[in-house]
Amino acid sequence: INRAPNQPSTPDPYNYSTNNETDLTLSWECSDPDGDALTYDVYFGTNSNPTTRVSAGQTGNTHNRSNLSIGTTYYWKVVAKDVKGAITEGPVWRFTTQGNRAPNTPSNPSPSNNATNQPLTVTLNWECSDPDGDAITYDVYFGTNSNPTTKVSSNQTSRTLSRSNLLLGTHYYWKIVAKDSKGATTYGLTWRFTTQNAPTTSSYTPSSIVPPMVLVEKGSFTMGDTWGDGASDEKPTHWVTFTYNFYIGKYETTFDEYDAFCNATGRSKPDDFDWGRGKRPVINVTWWDAIDYCNWLSEKEKLPKAYDSNGNLLDKDGRITTDLSEVLGYRLPAEAEWEYAARGGNKSKGYKYSGSDNVDDIAWYWQNSGDKYLTGDWDLDTMMKNNCKTQEVGKKTPNELGIYDLSGNVWEWCSDWYGGYSSSAQTNPYKNSGSNRVFRGGSWYYFATDARVAFRYSSSPSSTYRSLGFRIARTVP
Repeated sequence: INRAPNQPSTPDPYNYSTNNETDLTLSWECSDPDGDALTYDVYFGTNSNPTTRVSAGQTGNTHNRSNLSIGTTYYWKVVAKDVKGAITEGPVWRFTTQGNRAPNTPSNPSPSNNATNQPLTVTLNWECSDPDGDAITYDVYFGTNSNPTTKVSSNQTSRTLSRSNLLLGTHYYWKIVAKDSKGATTYGLTWRFTTQNAPTTSSYTPSSIVPPMVLVEKGSFTMGDTWGDGASDEKPTHWVTFTYNFYIGKYETTFDEYDAFCNATGRSKPDDFDWGRGKRPVINVTWWDAIDYCNWLSEKEKLPKAYDSNGNLLDKDGRITTDLSEVLGYRLPAEAEWEYAARGGNKSKGYKYSGSDNVDDIAWYWQNSGDKYLTGDWDLDTMMKNNCKTQEVGKKTPNELGIYDLSGNVWEWCSDWYGGYSSSAQTNPYKNSGSNRVFRGGSWYYFATDARVAFRYSSSPSSTYRSLGFRIARTVP
């Protein structure tokens, strides 16, 4: 007499097991008392009495299931049949898949943990994935606290975030909180990096995009109308002392140099009146244009910028200041710096113009900036017919420090506001309020007397003129 197969037993996953993978292999044990060969039908599903046959007539006692739903209870049974037609139906077994798994811990940070000498603009990067393939969003915490609590980005989907205007020589801490679409959250580790230190004289070498500059050593001088024949705003004279060295442009900033900035930033280029660009001093630029060029140059050189969006000076840590010795980025010269450099600094020979008492040696002004030397009264029509205009920088004699065109060619924007003088002695002066910005030096368009080192002029910082440009400066750290 043929006997039916023994009842299937020893299920895996075991009955009522939980936290099972969503891809798994069902297995069981079964034998036949007569030693007959067996085949199996497997029923599987989420119904407590599974009626869906997922495999029929298989000979092995395993069956693979994949892509199961998370946190779900499944039911299954095996029906065993021998070769003589006897059938034994096994019991219904059940198991539950694991619930939603949280995202993996964020890893592989960039900058790497404990990285040093990082630039003041960085892009944070990290890696993260979800074991269930769920979509992930990220909160980013960032700051100078070793346990950063300032959330600087919420629910972003990308694994990058840019941070700019960082402080020099500062430790920054950051961490990522990853959240999947089902609400599971994973807190990442806290990572740290340190920004570059403030540059020193020995550690910073300007690149080729920086215009040539001349060192002006610290010292003292009498500022204002020291000859007694100047305008009222050149008085009273007063003693000025600089406690720091600074660099100033050897030449006025040229069209070549300013156009490179325009090309790099997509900025519109100022008009040259068809006089030519190249080595001629840039003209038709506002004070704002000039400081934007300075900030761009600082950024390209990886120096902290010298100005904020309101035109305030910034120290190495990005704080507003009026102390020029604390400003490390490229900037415009302060009015007192400009006059000190124009007078020849600590090598001054006391000239009325920058480098000579003979204005024609060192300056382009209305009478000598055209095809021939003009005489008589100033007359614009005569000047235009004479082809008077800006000239290429560096064609006249330099002053005692080797600086060109501080007298004549174009007026030059200074960094500070225009205001009246005081007779009091001053140290590192900088005027930080007013309505007009100072410019100095005279120009091709104006009188020789305007090219005197003490002569002052001013205008709204939004003004542009065909006779107004600038040169750059930088404090020696």
